[in-house]
This record gives sequence, C-alpha cells and structure tokens, in this order.
Amino acid sequence: MVRFVHHELMASVAWLTGIMVGVTAAVVVRGSGPVRGDTVAQAVALVIGLFVLFTLVHASGLKHVSHKRDFETAVALPSDVRLPSNSPLYLLLRLPYPLLFLAPGVFAFFLGNDSLFMALLATEWLGSAAVAVWWEHRHGRLVWRGYVHNEPWRLAYSPLSPPPPTRTATDAPPA
Repeated sequence: MVRFVHHELMASVAWLTGIMVGVTAAVVVRGSGPVRGDTVAQAVALVIGLFVLFTLVHASGLKHVSHKRDFETAVALPSDVRLPSNSPLYLLLRLPYPLLFLAPGVFAFFLGNDSLFMALLATEWLGSAAVAVWWEHRHGRLVWRGYVHNEPWRLAYSPLSPPPPTRTATDAPPA
C-alpha cells in the first residue's frame, strides 16, 4: 500500500531522471547537445503550461479524466490497518519505477530532439499529485493505492492524522 501522492511523484521523478540521464549520455557520446538553448526555453514553457492544464483537468470532475471522482469514491480503510511508515523514496527501488527510469533514458539517448516531448507524461503525473494534495488537504484524508490486492488501482482513504490515544484514569498524571 502506498500513498497516491507518493506514487505519482516517484513515477514522475523516475521518468524525468531517466530523460536527463539519457540526454546527458547522448551529449557525451555524440559530442553536441540534442537541443538548442531557445528550444529548451520553449520546452520548459510548454511543460509548465501543460502541467497547469493537466492539473485543472484532473481537478475538474470530468467523467473519464478526473481523479477527483476517484478520490470521492475511495473506500475508508479499517481502523486496524497499519499504514506504511517508510520513506516514499523506497518506491524507486520497487518495480515498475526502475523501468520508468530506464525506458525514457534509452528513448532520450536514441531519439535526441524528440526527448523533451517525453516530459509531458511526467507533467501528467505531477498534475495528478497536485490534485491529490489539494483534495487531501481539503477533505482531511490521505489517499492510498494498493489496499485491495486484486485491484491495486482502487483507492482507499485514511484520516489525515491518527486519532489521539485516549487516556484512562490510571494514565492520568499525579496531581
């Protein structure tokens, strides 16, 4: 079980890192950059614009493209479920994240000029993560993936913070 936000962020980090490694390897092997400086500025502007667009689409509530509906139909986690306490960086070592690192690296090395368009997939993941953070903050819940083992895409939610422990008369400090 993993938080939805962590899943989306780690996927985009692995993808973008793979692109950077592939482009760097192409520059080292070929001796010249695959992209000119003005193209990089245009690509960055395009990626930022698409990030905003994807975030708005995911937050819109449209039937087949919005995560907002998925969050609202998530099931509540039972109170006896132990939530993972490890860092989200451990995800980078589990499948499919190494593949999300290797695939764009290979594509970026061989495709050269078209490698910046691969960053668009990462902006979609970042937009999903931004909407998830907004929804979690607004509803006071954390969204989780993978609670139902047969359906890992199903979402579940837990309270934003665990309930405080209740004190009994024997736990009270002496007066």
